[in-house]
Amino acid sequence: METKQQYSFKGKLTRPSLDQLTDIWEKVPKGGSFFSKFEGSSLQSFVKTVRESDLFLLYSYGYARVSNLFPNSHCKYHGVLWGKDAFRYSEDVKFDVDMIAHTFDLNRVECVIPDGYKSLGRFLENKLGFEPEQLMLRHYPFHEFTDARVYVKVY
Repeated sequence: METKQQYSFKGKLTRPSLDQLTDIWEKVPKGGSFFSKFEGSSLQSFVKTVRESDLFLLYSYGYARVSNLFPNSHCKYHGVLWGKDAFRYSEDVKFDVDMIAHTFDLNRVECVIPDGYKSLGRFLENKLGFEPEQLMLRHYPFHEFTDARVYVKVY
């Protein structure tokens, strides 16, 4: 995707290889986890999800991917962090979210999480600067349909 100018991100902006995606897949908790429901229930579905993303940033403590990227408008941000070190690097993640918005002249960045993941919601608000916007009832088709909370960062 074309950008108006190349900027430097804290994470490595990459098109990950199958080997890199396999390594990531092995690091992230599976089973009934949040990750497996949203990013992929198998390695093949995970690879497909990542390859369909508009941007992918790789960190030593996780990754971020961007979908529905519409320059001069908005995007959806999906971050997956693992390990105890992840929260130490919240400033890097915040920097990259802001840099994505700046690079593509975005008015807003959205992050959607299941309602009830309170600690993740506090992380989005307190560390990354997102604000809760709306509740989407019965958004996710699991656990007899789960509500979702939309968090936005407006620029």
